[in-house]
Amino acid sequence: MRRPVLPSGWSCLGLVRHLTLSDERYWFESVASGGELDFWPDGENADWVVGPEEAAADVIAAYRAACAASDAFIAATALDIPPARPESWWEQAGLAFPDLRAVIVHVIAETATHAGPPRRRPRDDRRTSVHRLVELTPPRRRGPGRARQPSAAARRSCRPAA
Repeated sequence: MRRPVLPSGWSCLGLVRHLTLSDERYWFESVASGGELDFWPDGENADWVVGPEEAAADVIAAYRAACAASDAFIAATALDIPPARPESWWEQAGLAFPDLRAVIVHVIAETATHAGPPRRRPRDDRRTSVHRLVELTPPRRRGPGRARQPSAAARRSCRPAA
């Protein structure tokens, strides 16, 4: 039996399953490239569940395969291409993923958030510290010799706590 390590019942292997399905496959195989969601398991938080009959090596191999497929897609695709399968709920949630670049940044932020130490999620899931440091919009055009200044939000998030 897989022992949960968090009060939620999630385990480290469950995290690998979630990263495989929710981060790599959903964002790159479905959203960015337009593939079907036929791999998604039924049930609430089912993308975190690893059955007792599943070998840990198989779960890890599936994650590595999903990462390799994502890497191949990214290497063959322009960063400014819009998602092939955008979701209707993004706008209602205040989210925008106008291009592959924004999807990549989102997946990096989600992976970093999940891979960090267990803690309460921010009240506003869309604004983690990683999201505040990385702008999801393309860089503004600058003239020669003009360095890009960090945003006010980035400057605030980098200050030591008082």
